[in-house]
Amino acid sequence: RHIRMGLTAERRMDVPGDITTGEMIDTDNDGGWSSYYLASQALRHAVTGSDEARRHAWETLGALERLETINGLDGFPSRSFERARRHYVSDPERWHPSPDPHWDWKAHTSSDEIASHTLAYALMWDHVTKNDSEKERIRRLVDRIASHILRNNLRLIDVDGKPTLWGRWDPEYLNAMPHSVFDRRLNSSEVVALFQLAHKLTGRTEYRQTIHELFTRHGYLTNIVSSM
Repeated sequence: RHIRMGLTAERRMDVPGDITTGEMIDTDNDGGWSSYYLASQALRHAVTGSDEARRHAWETLGALERLETINGLDGFPSRSFERARRHYVSDPERWHPSPDPHWDWKAHTSSDEIASHTLAYALMWDHVTKNDSEKERIRRLVDRIASHILRNNLRLIDVDGKPTLWGRWDPEYLNAMPHSVFDRRLNSSEVVALFQLAHKLTGRTEYRQTIHELFTRHGYLTNIVSSM
């Protein structure tokens, strides 16, 4: 009742409690909710060995891959995707046509989406992949997303060529906040976690070097361990 083209969707009902009046709708966090569902299935598979859970995880992974490829922006995960020119419920002004004319995608991806993707890919790598071909699929996806953020000064660059409102981890942005602002601590943790995962999966030294620079030159270690 909640799977929309591999994504975990929100369902609204015109008549409360009557499932026959339900409709799956788009949200800002289709990629995020789907990532948490994937994480649950990866852990379920790890504990029980369930083939069903493994199948669910791979189905969701396919949708997350499509979030990154559907927009034509290398390494930029969309918030969501849908068939072209339908009625969009959440922020309709953020939807854009895909290079494939049959599909639209949602822009303005935020930092919490990247955090949830990072969790999903780490658990997928550790608990679901069984061979080199499957691991390579995860490796390429993580590397594309991390490379996008790295080459754009720790920012997500949207279809308009500008950073998204919340997709920023650069020192100029984070360290302008007082230490008491939670985003300074949270976003520092997020980008370090992503680059640690990318380094583990790819071996690329750029990711580890960037973490070292953020710790030694920009105070991200202090940001991370600051009291909540």
